[in-house]
Amino acid sequence: MPPTPSAKAKARHKPAPARRRPRPQPFTLVQLSDTHLFADPEAAQHGWCTQASLAAVLEDIRAQHPDALLVTGDLVHDESAVGYSRLAAALHRFGVPVCYLPGNHDDPQRLQTAFAPLGEAAPARILLGGWQLLLLDDHLPGSDAGLVPQNQLDQLAYWLVRHREPALIAVHHPPVPVGSRWLDASGLRNGLTLLKLAGLHPQVRGIVCGHIHQELDMTVGGVRVLATPSTGRQFLPQSENFAEDHEALPGYRCLWLYPSGRLKTRVVRVARARHAGFKSMSHEADVSRGMQ
Repeated sequence: MPPTPSAKAKARHKPAPARRRPRPQPFTLVQLSDTHLFADPEAAQHGWCTQASLAAVLEDIRAQHPDALLVTGDLVHDESAVGYSRLAAALHRFGVPVCYLPGNHDDPQRLQTAFAPLGEAAPARILLGGWQLLLLDDHLPGSDAGLVPQNQLDQLAYWLVRHREPALIAVHHPPVPVGSRWLDASGLRNGLTLLKLAGLHPQVRGIVCGHIHQELDMTVGGVRVLATPSTGRQFLPQSENFAEDHEALPGYRCLWLYPSGRLKTRVVRVARARHAGFKSMSHEADVSRGMQ
């Protein structure tokens, strides 16, 4: 009769526990919007030194270790070439792709000239970590409102029919009313058309935008709409007429894009951006122009 194995021998032959597979890591996309810079870095807009508040926001974004940046318009309020160049230099230091589109307070050509070395401009389809980011240009010359041209809507439809990867659509103006009469008057004129198109394609995880200087997360017609705060002053939600929100802090949005198609997102507010950027309304360098 063979000898009985010792306890130590049994332990030596015990099968090793199965190793857990590492969880797939998401692609980190950080959105910033409505920086409203000027040629003069010391200039203020309605009491905000937008360059100073942006610098504090960018410092905070570094802690997120973004894989790419998404910049959704109204970047240089006076549309100066020097303003775009300074912003491009600041974003270049992140060393990651920069996806960008213009807002109503932008010169698209000057934006493109300064940002071309950083990444792709709207309209474009960009692959990010197994997702597709679909950039639209709704800049409408001479208007605070936006309009996505028909040829871009046709291109978007083609992309969504041909490519089934999870998708985010990015545009400057919200495609839905946000409950503020004065902001809704300068919204996306064909927003309903965009929403209906997005709703036909289940791989669309959301539409991200800026323009309204406040956070928004709502679902309309099965499509999630996410608006991101400005890096400077904020607008008061649900206001009939122009009004600032003096309690809300500057911020940005993190979007975590998982290989499974899951989208996780949150807005990050930056207290030190307010301390850095807010100035007296009577500051002599205030060069405000327009309400937005």
